[in-house]
Amino acid sequence: MDANKLFTEAGLRSFVDKRRDQHLADAQQYGQLAGLFAARLRQSPIEGDWPMEARLRAYRVVRHLRKLEKDSRHAASDAEALHAAYTHQVLELPARRERAALKRAKAKDSRARRRALRRSKVAAGLEQPQPTNRGYSFRLAGGGEQMPHVTDIFAKQRKEG
Repeated sequence: MDANKLFTEAGLRSFVDKRRDQHLADAQQYGQLAGLFAARLRQSPIEGDWPMEARLRAYRVVRHLRKLEKDSRHAASDAEALHAAYTHQVLELPARRERAALKRAKAKDSRARRRALRRSKVAAGLEQPQPTNRGYSFRLAGGGEQMPHVTDIFAKQRKEG
């Protein structure tokens, strides 16, 4: 088999299908053999056997065939997993990266538009006259003096009162 064919979607799919079918066929044969061996060994006691010893002997022999059957089914499953992993990790990777780049670009553009909108609102807000605080206007006494602090007001009231 040409190794370069394995690195294409069709080539890998073909390879995996053949392996999966072969493993499933093997598993089916192992299962049938296990059933045949179990039935034959249970019904064939050997001279000098204890009660149930034929069944125990059948189990000891057949368990290896059952393990082969199970392993073949796992091998078929692993062949499909190979195809899925290769498709996801290699073949779909460029498209996923492109989608992620578009998503990042869209998010960056959205952030830039929100930032520009915030800046324009701030600029517009600075150009408009600011409303006074609940209708009260605070004037600075003496032209450049600072506004008194709340604690200064309370201290003044204590001295007067």
